[in-house]
Order: sequence, then C-alpha cells, then structure tokens
Amino acid sequence: MNEFSPLLPLLVPSFSSKGNLMILNSEMQYVSDNYSLLKALDIRISKTYLISAYDIYYGYMPQDFSEWPYTEYLFIDSGGYEINDSFDLSERNKFNYKVLPWSFQKMMTIYQRITSNPSFNNSNIILSSFDNAGSFCDQIISAYQLKKQFYNVTIDFIVKINFSISELLQSIRENYILLNEFTILGFTEKELGCTIQERLLNLISIRRCLTNCHWYGYIHIFGGLEPNLTKLFYYAGADIFDGLSWQRIRYENNSTLYDPNRYIVSYDEYDNKLIMMIDNLSYMQNLSNILSTSIDNRKIYITRLEKILETTEKNIQAILQELEVK
Repeated sequence: MNEFSPLLPLLVPSFSSKGNLMILNSEMQYVSDNYSLLKALDIRISKTYLISAYDIYYGYMPQDFSEWPYTEYLFIDSGGYEINDSFDLSERNKFNYKVLPWSFQKMMTIYQRITSNPSFNNSNIILSSFDNAGSFCDQIISAYQLKKQFYNVTIDFIVKINFSISELLQSIRENYILLNEFTILGFTEKELGCTIQERLLNLISIRRCLTNCHWYGYIHIFGGLEPNLTKLFYYAGADIFDGLSWQRIRYENNSTLYDPNRYIVSYDEYDNKLIMMIDNLSYMQNLSNILSTSIDNRKIYITRLEKILETTEKNIQAILQELEVK
C-alpha cells in the first residue's frame, strides 16, 4: 500500500446509482448509468474516485475490477448513502429508487473482494467504516475493529453525529489516543448542522478540538463537492471532499445539464452528461490547485471565517468575497 499523503485539498468524484439513471444492459439487467460512465472517463480519474460497496454488491457497477480505471486513491464507501432517505439537492430522480437489503456483512463481502484483488495493488485503498447509529464509543470501537481486519489499507472513520456537537467534542477529548489510529475522519455535510453557517462553525470547533488533541489527520466531508461549498469547508478545516454534484451541475457557470448554451442537441443525454463531467473534472483540478496555494495560511482563514460567520443573512458569494480579499 502506498502512503496516504495526497496534495490538499483532495476532491473525489463520486459514482452512485442513487439519483442517477438506471438503464438496461445487454444482459437485460438494470445498472446505473455510472456503470459505463466510470469506464468512459478512464485516465481522467487517475487521481481518485469513490464507488459505493452497495452498488458493487448489487451489480450496478462493473464486477470485473480490471475494467475499473486505475486511480491513485480509490475510495470505497460503506453503502450508507444509498440506503438512507436523504438526497443530494442536485438530484433529479428522487422518487424512482428502490432500496435493497443492506448489512455490515454485505459490505464486508465487497471489502474482502476489493482488498484481495491484484488490480488495486498500486492504488491506495480507502475503506469507509460502516454507518453506526450508536454512541461515539461504539462507533470508534467498530471502526478500529475494521482497521485491524484490513490493516493494509486506510480506514475512513465516518463519525455519525447522533448527538450534540458539545458531546462530540467531549468524546473526541476522551478518546484522543484511539483517534490517532485513524488517518481520516469523515463527516456527512448535513449532519454537521441544519444550515451552512452552523455546519461551518461546527467544523471549525471540531478541527480545533482535534488539533488540541494532537490529531493531525485529514477531515473528509461527504457531500461537499460543490465548488463554493468546497472552498468554505476547506477554509473551515476540511481536507477531502466527495459528492455527486459534478454529475448534475456545470461547475463553470453553475448551470444544469440542460444549459441551452452548452447542451449539444445532436447528442443524447448520456453523451452530454459525459462531456459535462469531463469539463467538471478539469474545473475540480484547477480549483484544487488554487486552494492548495493557501494551505500554509489555513489557520488565518479559519479565524477570519469564524469572524465573518458572526453576522447572519450573508450569502455564500458575499462570504467568499470577504474571506478571499487579499
């Protein structure tokens, strides 16, 4: 396994059956349109991408791992997103989605297949911990057991915030020794708070608490890939971002797939979507390069952002303009 030490921020394009088109393949089986889009993108996602264990288990994504594009950082999610009742705001197909049975054992079946397959010998594999609705102590013990079983990969400990932020901070302080066993801590964007303002302030508190406990790993925000949100969460202390908005929104001008200025009428929806995704990958790379230049000043940005957020009723654009002023 290669050492997990990516250039920051790491922007991870995600693939999921949820919220995307389901199409019949040549065997007359339903698969996600992401099935073929993953293969079509090929070298363009050689840096990183994320696939759900749920989609692999149910055949919504390629079962022959040799068909997957090589990537330096391969994220395999636990499947919790596909079975919960929340949706990304950018999703169009919110009601045509059937949830199939899912369990820890099914997730482990996929994790075993991934980690034992030679196709990924040169990739850094990152496995998400199983979504656990229990206490923080139960969650960290479960994640640590996963780490012991898959000692040769990186475990992304997803912290499910089923309690107050103050309780979370206290739990971090009480379990800081075990926390140092994990390189990545993950949080879903929506569980950080009800509003973007609350999520950012809570993230700042979490980052400071972790730093005070001498934890210097990476914070992963699940669902925070939209460029403006990525900037804000990066300045608030997060390092890794994934999401599905890159498949639904044209980042360059913040428009939908059906942008009349860009949608090619002689192409079908699939081909237009592929073109948009390719453009978005370039946009994400440029965004990552720009943000990486400010990594040495992140403490300054955190303090500045916290001060800005004291004022309510500001929009995202206004906050970014004030935050990024030289």
